[in-house]
Amino acid sequence: MTQVVAERMPDAVGAAPEEIDEAEAALPDGARLPAEVRALYAAAGSGNLRFEPQEDLFGGFEIVPLRGSFLREAFLPAARFSTWSADADTSAPADPAGRVQSAVGSPLWFPVGTDGAGNVWAADLAPGPNGHLGQIVLLDHEQPAGATFRAESLAALLVGRRVEVGGTGSGEGSPRRPDDQPAGAGPRPPSDSEFLNLDPAAWAERLDAGTVPTTLKAAGLAPDRAHPPALTDAIAAANRLLKLRGQPIIEVTRLTRPTGSRPKGGPVSSADAEVPRRKGLLGRLFGR
Repeated sequence: MTQVVAERMPDAVGAAPEEIDEAEAALPDGARLPAEVRALYAAAGSGNLRFEPQEDLFGGFEIVPLRGSFLREAFLPAARFSTWSADADTSAPADPAGRVQSAVGSPLWFPVGTDGAGNVWAADLAPGPNGHLGQIVLLDHEQPAGATFRAESLAALLVGRRVEVGGTGSGEGSPRRPDDQPAGAGPRPPSDSEFLNLDPAAWAERLDAGTVPTTLKAAGLAPDRAHPPALTDAIAAANRLLKLRGQPIIEVTRLTRPTGSRPKGGPVSSADAEVPRRKGLLGRLFGR
């Protein structure tokens, strides 16, 4: 690894040993960085590690610095999901070969390089049952969840320059075939949805039939914002859902006009005339 970097990046400056140790110490569950990842950063803390473009060969990447890069957090679950309505029906993809764990994102997918278009190659520190520690996965910025297996190791990616699926060797937004996607990604079936956005009448039907998903974590009540439901209907449906989960219901406070009040500029009735005029703050202070 050190030789590869020295040949391609003769002016590179390696990260300080304490910086590499700090990055490793920040990993959850006592995870450790593979030796080849430590070697990469010891040889070059940042910069472009590029190869001559050749068909079907990996073309290199820009090294993701250990500090100060937004890519370190860009593929964590909290960063990949934006809103319930936009993302909650996305399921974590499954690798048919069982090499990559099914997850939205993970702090144990350790970014090492980027193609400059938002996609990241990461060392997998928590592989699936048929994978192994240090394998390289691709984190695709256009995918809302998951990672895709790309190479057996960082050395295999940089020295062998072979990736399992697709790619032109340029490393700049390599095109993908239609089947080059994380398997299993897509909308959740309605039976195990974490979010549904239905109008109150549809919620009432589900509540009556007992078909509200047990996996539900949030509910929408206005699927058509141009024609929102009546507020009373929305509150009634929401309270039934809250009761179903043993949550406090929405308390409704009804506001009424006090006796004798009248619209501004309206006619004065005999009842209005009998109501004493309230003094303002200045009037109370100065007795007016």
